[in-house]
Amino acid sequence: MTKMNADGSALVYSTYLGGSGQDAGSIAVDEAGNAYVAGRTDSTDFPTVKAIQPYKRGTSDVFVSKINASGTALVYSTYLGGSSDNYFGGVAVDLNSNVYVTGYTGSKDFPTVNAIQGTKRGLTDLFVTKINADGNALAYSTYLGGRGRSDYEVGIGIAVDAAGSAFVTGYTSGVDFPTTALAFQQLLNGGHDGVVAKIASQTFVKVSTLKVGFARQTIGRTSAPKKPTLTNKSSSALTINKIYIAGVNAGDYAETNNCGAALAPGATCTILVKFTPTAKGARQGVLAISDSDPASPQAIPLTGTGTVVSLSPTKLSFANQPVGMASEPKDIALTNVGSTPLNFTGISLIGTNASDFSQISDCSTSIAGGASCTITVTFKPTAKGSRAAALNISDDGGGSPQKVGLTGTGT
Repeated sequence: MTKMNADGSALVYSTYLGGSGQDAGSIAVDEAGNAYVAGRTDSTDFPTVKAIQPYKRGTSDVFVSKINASGTALVYSTYLGGSSDNYFGGVAVDLNSNVYVTGYTGSKDFPTVNAIQGTKRGLTDLFVTKINADGNALAYSTYLGGRGRSDYEVGIGIAVDAAGSAFVTGYTSGVDFPTTALAFQQLLNGGHDGVVAKIASQTFVKVSTLKVGFARQTIGRTSAPKKPTLTNKSSSALTINKIYIAGVNAGDYAETNNCGAALAPGATCTILVKFTPTAKGARQGVLAISDSDPASPQAIPLTGTGTVVSLSPTKLSFANQPVGMASEPKDIALTNVGSTPLNFTGISLIGTNASDFSQISDCSTSIAGGASCTITVTFKPTAKGSRAAALNISDDGGGSPQKVGLTGTGT
């Protein structure tokens, strides 16, 4: 490790750093000129000072060492690793002299603290570790990887911003490497793909729900709104940069909000989200909130199902009916709002008291686009009290099976 003066004319200091095995690493420097050397070592006698982990545990371990600005002493120096192989990728230091290290490990017992992922999932997992400014404790340490036994993740670089959020790069072979709702690329495209992950230092934003789901909705018709809220838990104003809809089927969702350009400390605002499916089947979106919080953007997955099947009514309630006597029949109109044939695979009655109801229909096995058919239901209670069932319609119209709730009372 060598420090040169500003014009490159002389060495300020120059030193070896290592034990009797192979040692290699990288370097970061804080504003006071202290140097942070981190890397991989095979040495059992790598120099340690005030070490969090004073001995080597694996075939190879990561090491982290801080050298004072004059180069005259180790402020601290520690091993970091589990009982298998541990590999170094990168090191960074923040404005408060906290140190961040990434790499990858095959160890099931790599040290974890305040972990996002507390256990190893793949053949190797990427790790991210933050050491506090005094070098005497791990602020957090976490695995990051997919679940496949043969999957591997590798951390190769790390940077940190002024808020203390860590940005990690590397690569993965895992199809289920953890991704966020707003991820630029959600799926593995090659044998192994690059990864970029941000670990926020903290968050002051609370969202009222982690996801928003809509009931089955007829194509072209707008749902009732869902109303997630956003709360600023900080002691300072939260700047709202943008609130928008993203995702595969973003056009099927719309939002309005009363959040404004900033949200005062302790204040809450409401976002109204509506769903208007443009096609049948599962429709996915993301409510995205870009703001000044370290964990920005907040992302709330949106799910809904579009269907071409329109039912009127969507519930049937029968008046009190003597046991053993059939009611007057009631009709349900089923309309195909699509432009292509709607095919049925079955119309049946299900539920606790399904035998108390009967149905007939003129729907046959399909109806044309824009066409309607009628399902007629009769209630004949077999016992006194509340009786309930459902009409179950299986089809290829999206969101199958559609259900109509049936209720009645036997007297």
